[in-house]
Amino acid sequence: MSEENVILDVKNLNVRYKLGPYTVYAANNVSFKVREGETLGLVGESGCGKSTTSLAIMRLLPANGYVESGQVIFKGENILEIPDVRMRKILWSEIAMVFQGAMNSLNPVFKVGDQVAEPLIYHEGISKEEAYEIVRELFIEVGLDPARMNDYPHQLSGGMKQRVVIAMAIAMNPSLLIADEPTTALDVTIQAQILDLLKKLQRRYGMSMIYISHDLACVAEMSDRVSVMYAGYIVEDGDVVSIYKRPAHPYTKGLIAAVPSPTRIEEGRIVSIPGSPPDLRIPIKHCPFVDRCPMAKDICREALPEYRIIDGRRVMCHFAEDLADLDPFEVWGEYWEKIEFGE
Repeated sequence: MSEENVILDVKNLNVRYKLGPYTVYAANNVSFKVREGETLGLVGESGCGKSTTSLAIMRLLPANGYVESGQVIFKGENILEIPDVRMRKILWSEIAMVFQGAMNSLNPVFKVGDQVAEPLIYHEGISKEEAYEIVRELFIEVGLDPARMNDYPHQLSGGMKQRVVIAMAIAMNPSLLIADEPTTALDVTIQAQILDLLKKLQRRYGMSMIYISHDLACVAEMSDRVSVMYAGYIVEDGDVVSIYKRPAHPYTKGLIAAVPSPTRIEEGRIVSIPGSPPDLRIPIKHCPFVDRCPMAKDICREALPEYRIIDGRRVMCHFAEDLADLDPFEVWGEYWEKIEFGE
């Protein structure tokens, strides 16, 4: 990727957690870039390191988590090295986040308008009255009646609470918005509305976005580029069309092949990836996907793959060149499972 207009450059990020006597290797040599106005989709199954990566970028890891090595270059500066006082000023004003399960993180004893106004008062040094004028405009922007500013969280539906959280995230007009599973626990109709809202706000404010999800369809709709994570590693990344139409890594092919469609359901066949991810308490010294991969060979158990460049994409696979042109069902066809539907 060209360095032109790159707002965020994550370089070889390694994040660990202390878990009793163990060390959990949660993110390993994670590298990606985000351009101005671009959306990067970060996709993978639960526990693969997506949220850990986002929390490391925000410097909001839990007490037992730490960045072992790597850099997070935001607007030309490694924000992992700046003082805490300065980082607190960057949070929400420059980098904001919609947290996973965010609609349940609103304080139940404060009115939602006060909660959205708080970062404005803290960062901008404005009066409560001035902040409330901005909050009224924000509520209209996200599709909420300003009268709802006086409501408590329990008086709002799930979709309304999510809109409040989004209003809070964009209140300072950040350059980068990280949206971690923003449609979790919402019904399909509300999910679509929230995704449309995020796209509208991104266009209006010119924000860059990292959109985190395990839902391939949502990632395809939202993203310009996609990074696929597995067991703490980015195993493939590139532009969204290439990733979805011509996936090169066996794991990416498996994810694509596992997406249900009317045709596959009518045939009574779906694809599932057998096995489980590796234990991240054990350092991985070979391909992290080797125990689940239908194309694995001896070298896959002997050495960690280097990235191969396939049509501008990075692919962490020893045999990326050989597998790139294979249809996902050629790789995963033997793992089709017969499913039974009710009469």
